[in-house]
Amino acid sequence: ARLGFSFGGGFLGVGALAPELGLGYAMTDLLADGTALASFEARAGLGASFPLAQALSARAALSGRYAYYRLVQGETVTSGGSPGLEGELGLELGLGERFGLGLGAALGWDFGMFGFVRPYLSAAYRLGGSGAERPASDPPAKPRPLVGEAEAEAESPAAAAAAPAGAGGPLEASFDGIFPVYYTYYDENPFGSVIVRNTGKAAWSDVKVTVSMRGVMDSPRVISPGRPVAGGEALSIPVTALFNSSILAVTEATKLTVDVTLEYREGSRARKETASVALRVYDRNAMSWADDRSAAAFVTAKDPAILTLAKGLAGAAGAARNPAINDKLQLVAAVHDALCLYGVNYVTDPTSVFSGGKDAAEVDFLQFPRQTLEYRAGDCDDLTILYCAMLEAVGVETAFVTVPGHIYMAASLGLSPAEARARFGRVDELVFHDDKAWLPLEVTIRKPGLLAAWAEGAKQWREYSARDQATFIPVHSAWEAYEPVALPGATTLASLPVEKAVAAMRADTDDFVLREIGERVAKYQAEILKSSNNARAVNSLGLLYAQYGLYDKAKAQFESVVAREEYPAALVNLGNVLKLEGKLESALAFYERAYRKSPGSPQVLLAVARANHEMENYGVVKKYYAELAKVDPTLAARYAYLDMKGEEGTRAAEAAGLKEAIEWMEEK
Repeated sequence: ARLGFSFGGGFLGVGALAPELGLGYAMTDLLADGTALASFEARAGLGASFPLAQALSARAALSGRYAYYRLVQGETVTSGGSPGLEGELGLELGLGERFGLGLGAALGWDFGMFGFVRPYLSAAYRLGGSGAERPASDPPAKPRPLVGEAEAEAESPAAAAAAPAGAGGPLEASFDGIFPVYYTYYDENPFGSVIVRNTGKAAWSDVKVTVSMRGVMDSPRVISPGRPVAGGEALSIPVTALFNSSILAVTEATKLTVDVTLEYREGSRARKETASVALRVYDRNAMSWADDRSAAAFVTAKDPAILTLAKGLAGAAGAARNPAINDKLQLVAAVHDALCLYGVNYVTDPTSVFSGGKDAAEVDFLQFPRQTLEYRAGDCDDLTILYCAMLEAVGVETAFVTVPGHIYMAASLGLSPAEARARFGRVDELVFHDDKAWLPLEVTIRKPGLLAAWAEGAKQWREYSARDQATFIPVHSAWEAYEPVALPGATTLASLPVEKAVAAMRADTDDFVLREIGERVAKYQAEILKSSNNARAVNSLGLLYAQYGLYDKAKAQFESVVAREEYPAALVNLGNVLKLEGKLESALAFYERAYRKSPGSPQVLLAVARANHEMENYGVVKKYYAELAKVDPTLAARYAYLDMKGEEGTRAAEAAGLKEAIEWMEEK
């Protein structure tokens, strides 16, 4: 058995020679006749080890030795001392950084006595140093203090990183300030770095860095460079972390401690370095405009308070909508009018990036949608975020539009550019992006009425996009990088003035329609005046109103015609308006008057047959449908459900998209 000591590295190192001292006892021989040779020894020499596996090394050593022997032969005891040489080969198991157990064989020669080969069992302790040699000029590593006090006072995220922890040592840590609203973003995007520096010659293996923050991380983040760190190499490792939602409770900027641990193996030795770093955490309303997409994190469309208000408004608006006009346009109008009537005001923020008060990289303050509704005030970015959240909550895609010194929003109409050009007269007031048509809306105009806010948004887009100074950022694509977060807590907001908002939406819709058809209305009115109320011209004007959902205006035109004559097209169209009003029997009466005047007209036959089908007068339907099949087989085939009864016919009409279809009649 042997007890050994080494200095500066030694047999727990990685191929590094180190001086050794040893004390030992050996039972060299044990004979059957009772003869035994025991030795007590002291030795000094050089040893080295070579890693085989984790914590296991091969060991070789060469030592000079002096042994005191005691030979027992029966009753005779002989003793004496002798110098010698000894070589050793064995295996060693590292127990921590300094202790080890060994097993091997020794080959030696004692001068003046004899040579020997013997097994041994050893225990060893390494005094001082590391397993890898450190250059003699290297100063001793300084204690790694808690750092970050100086940089935590900086207002800019770039200035938030100052002197790293453990500068010049094996472990350095440096972090930027973080924004709670981006807490999911940091799971994949670094907010700082750790530098691991191997100041020795031997490579480090199994390198890993562990980052933890009490209270705001559910579990530590373990990061590995994925390869050994060579001697003399310094490697920068980006740091990411998965924070939990409790970080959103930060309402004032503060500092939290990040615990950083570096673990690695130097040969068979397990190593560990630690540092504690102060991290600047901004308040939950803070953000930086270095990336305009990041504002999407505030668009909390699933906030229960936002969902309640938005869906309630959308339900009422849907019941009062003009079926002839784009649904999403009407939802935009309803949201704009409701928020204006709610009393949400525009207030300028002199310290905002968009007022020129800050650089884009500096920290700005943004409100969550719920907060803007509570305060009933916000600047352009706050209002943009609120509008986007309200519309996204009811299924309308939105986007940020940024121009120099300003941000506003746009809403998708759910139409392709080609579809929008076919349905809108003023396509220059739309934005075409990602093969979609968008309605730009200037959110700082705080009066009910869609057209003024729409026109101003479109004007800015035309001006700045022509100079390549406008940026268009769909919120859905921004959410891919900056997920929306839920503002902690719950609140009950005052109800929106839904009834007034819906009335304003209908007025907006009428204004939009009149703007779209204004030139054609003037043309028909001139023709009517010139022709002394010609029935065809009056019917055409009524038909134009009807196709845009202005049924009251359309009805007035059709009634003015049928009051003077039995004009089939006006009779059918007046019946259609009454049918839309739910007055099916009255509608049928006008269809039958048209039939008596023009029994061979396909449009008249279809109108009579459809009204009777809805009233389940299937015998009458059969008569009119048969006549329709004779005069217009194509039209009859399209409305084949008229040849069916009951639920079968209803399902067929719905499947063909014809149940709510209206066939307006115009005579050329």
